[in-house]
Amino acid sequence: MRAMGAVLLASGLSVAAPSAWAQERVAVADPWSFRVLGGYAHQFETNIDGGGDLTVDRALVNVGASYAFDRRTSAGVTLAYRFDSFDFGGNAGFAALRPWSDVHELQLSAPLRRPLGERVDAFVTPQIAWSAETRAGFGDAFTGGAIGGAAYRINDDLALGAGVGIFSEIEDDASIFPILIIDWRLSPTLSLTTTPSTGLTRGPTLNANWRPIEAWTFTLGGGYENYRFRLDRDDGVGQEKAFPVYAAASFEPQPGFVGSLVAGMALGGQVRFEDRDGRLIAKEDYDPAPFLGVSLRARF
Repeated sequence: MRAMGAVLLASGLSVAAPSAWAQERVAVADPWSFRVLGGYAHQFETNIDGGGDLTVDRALVNVGASYAFDRRTSAGVTLAYRFDSFDFGGNAGFAALRPWSDVHELQLSAPLRRPLGERVDAFVTPQIAWSAETRAGFGDAFTGGAIGGAAYRINDDLALGAGVGIFSEIEDDASIFPILIIDWRLSPTLSLTTTPSTGLTRGPTLNANWRPIEAWTFTLGGGYENYRFRLDRDDGVGQEKAFPVYAAASFEPQPGFVGSLVAGMALGGQVRFEDRDGRLIAKEDYDPAPFLGVSLRARF
C-alpha cells in the first residue's frame, strides 16, 4: 500500500485543489513551467520493540515540467528520486537481522488536468515506480497505477474534492484507496489544505498554514506513510510505515523560491521483513522518533 487514507498527497504524485492549481498555473502566453525540489531529513535514533534501535537519513530530488493549454487545462511530467539510509543497531530482536540498509525509489508520473464545467476541475495522474535496495533485482521492484478524481470550487475560500487511487504493490495485493482534497481559506492568513507544505513526507498529509507576513508561512501538519521495497537479501521485501506529525517554517524571499525547515515526530512506526513471496519473517514497532529536515523549492 503506497499511500492510503482519507487524504492523499504523495511526493511525485500530488493532487492539488483548484486554488493551488491556480497559483501554479502559468499564463497561456508563456505555457511552460518547471519545478525543482530538494530535501534532506534525519530521523534520530529510536528503540525497536524486542531489542535494538533504528536511525534513518532521508534525501529527495524532484524535477517536473508542465504545459498549460489554457487557463484550466494542463499536462506535465514529474521525475522523483528518494534515498533512505536505514541504520539498525544492537544485537537483539529485529535489529539483529540487519534486514536492509540503503533503499532507493524512482517515480515517474504524468499529471493531467482539465475542466468539467465552470467550477469543477478533473485530474488523473498515472505513475510507475521502482523501489529497492542498492543491489536488489532490478525487474522485481516495479509498481504502477494511477489516481483520478475531481475538485469543486464552492466559493472563493473553499474547494473540496474526491477521487480514488489504484496501485500495484511488491508481493502484495493491489491497493485501492479514497482521495480527499481540501483547500479552505479560513481567513486572509489561515488555511487548511492537503497540498504538500515541504515535500519531505512521502504519503498523504493534512496541513494547517499560517501566513502572518508575505514572505513567511508556518505549518502544523500530519500524515501517513507506508512504503514497500525489494531487498538485496534473497529478493525479500521490506516495509516501513509511520504517522509523521510536524511543524514547518517556510521562507519565500521571492516568488517561486521557498526554503523550509521542518521538525517533527514519527508516531506509530513499524518495520516489516518478508521473504521473496511476501511471507512474514519478522515485524516490530518502534518508539516515537523525532526528525529534523530542510527542503528547497524553485518554480520558474
